[in-house]
Amino acid sequence: MLLQMVGHVSGAHVNPAVTLGRLLRGGFGAWAAAGYLVAQLAGALLGYRLLLAVTPSSASCECTTVPAAALSPLQALLVEAAGTAGLVLQCHASWDGHQAGVASLQFGFYMAAISLALGPYTGGSLNPARSLAPAFWTGIWTYHWVYWAGPLLGSVAATLLYLLPLGGRASAADAPPAATPSNDNKAPVGGKCIVPAVCL
Repeated sequence: MLLQMVGHVSGAHVNPAVTLGRLLRGGFGAWAAAGYLVAQLAGALLGYRLLLAVTPSSASCECTTVPAAALSPLQALLVEAAGTAGLVLQCHASWDGHQAGVASLQFGFYMAAISLALGPYTGGSLNPARSLAPAFWTGIWTYHWVYWAGPLLGSVAATLLYLLPLGGRASAADAPPAATPSNDNKAPVGGKCIVPAVCL
């Protein structure tokens, strides 16, 4: 649903791991990535604080992501890395135009399935910003580093796995669109696409 609402505005990046994958892919500047990171962390912190404000005191609203007691930190890291790698692989396919018209459904199904699969192990965060907010407001930092290292490592691994077979070549989707004659006066700005590629 988020893709449908804001994908055409910002690309719907709400995950630092996804933004890292886009940055490593190329065609996405470091300053833009830094801006996205600030927005992601600020949005998560403000959003969770709002959730706390509207939640009745009788209800539990920790929402912290903590590895299961039986899991070692390394196992938790691998779980988060693997889940995030799958997400970022989908992002790369989307950026290449292989999911045109159905990206929202595919991402929705993936996130629903992976959350059910990984939830009992690590909470299925796959997103450092999502894990930071409840940890910040509740003070529960148990193995919090796992929720940064795992997703970011998974993003790097997925990006290398996706791009290396292609020789590191950027896809046609990453190339600036050619200026074409138009009667509606909507020419590209500086020959570059204004809206970043869509992904979670």
